Amino acid sequence: MITLNTNEIYSFFSNMIIFQQIMAPGTAEPTLAEACRKPGGMYGDKMLFYAMDAIVPRDWEGDAEAPRVLDLHRHQRGNTQEVDIDTFKVVQLTVDAFLTKRAWMRADSFSTFNGLLLGLVAGAKRIYDNGLVNVAVGTYVSSAPAANVTVDVSGFTVVGAADAEAVARLRGQMISKAIADVFVGLKDNRRDFNELDYLTSYTPEELTMVWNAEMKNQILHIDLPTVYHQDGVRPMRGIDVPGRYFGTPIATAGTVPTGNTTIRSNKVFIPATVTDGKGIYFGDLLPDGYAYGAGEAYTEDPNCIGMLLSKEGVIFASAMSVGRVYQNALSLTDTHNLVWGYGLGFLKYKPFVRFTLNP
Repeated sequence: MITLNTNEIYSFFSNMIIFQQIMAPGTAEPTLAEACRKPGGMYGDKMLFYAMDAIVPRDWEGDAEAPRVLDLHRHQRGNTQEVDIDTFKVVQLTVDAFLTKRAWMRADSFSTFNGLLLGLVAGAKRIYDNGLVNVAVGTYVSSAPAANVTVDVSGFTVVGAADAEAVARLRGQMISKAIADVFVGLKDNRRDFNELDYLTSYTPEELTMVWNAEMKNQILHIDLPTVYHQDGVRPMRGIDVPGRYFGTPIATAGTVPTGNTTIRSNKVFIPATVTDGKGIYFGDLLPDGYAYGAGEAYTEDPNCIGMLLSKEGVIFASAMSVGRVYQNALSLTDTHNLVWGYGLGFLKYKPFVRFTLNP
């Protein structure tokens, strides 16, 4: 609570406020979420994705083929995967045009304040979308045989200061080679990059590297600046995501230990012990002693380099996004409500290759 200063001459007066400014909170650009967003629409609640395995050729046997002309050859290896738009969120904010106005000196200051408050409603959705997709991608582990690549640099050790640059350069080269090898493999006809065991290839245009930003920055500015500036090395470009979003999901319920530095949240909520409305968001460290449920947390992995994936394989489907205002004639307040829905899924037919450093 602010207390006005007593006037230096007349002690029964208080000096007035001469300036007021509201600091607008910023919201990070949801780059990855926007790259993966698919239109869900207002009708229906289910998206279906069909995948087919390659057909196996057989030997042609000349005249012996004649009796087989009426045979039917149905394709047997197909898959249907569904993504449901089944999650809905709401943000609510109440403002007024009378009592709150008394806290301000001028009409323009009050209008700016109200405008910033209403901006928080849309901002809350952007923050939610950003964290939701960042954590979902950063903690996803594919079961495909070739989808988890370990880059072993444990053999490179620094003996003296003169070795530091050489070791950093070798480390960056190993990471560069691993990503380039997988990139080439994804363009080939292979089964081991998808979870359906289907023979397929992927175009360079649909592939993108989702980088652990801290790892990429070290490579760019310390390990291998020349190689990573080459325009021809497509996987080096991509989307940078802060390192705190990469980790390993915790499948069972548990309690956060004292001095927690690695267990982070996989949901948005307000802890029961909080009285001022401060929330825990995607990627935030969970408070000491917090009892989390199965799938509600993950352990941050600082050695995760990133994910080489197909943008078409991450389905972030947006449904309705509806804003309404309820005017209470008695309390003279306006309550702004924003309700939106979405579905999130990963297609088993598409590649999600996770790179991890073994330091």
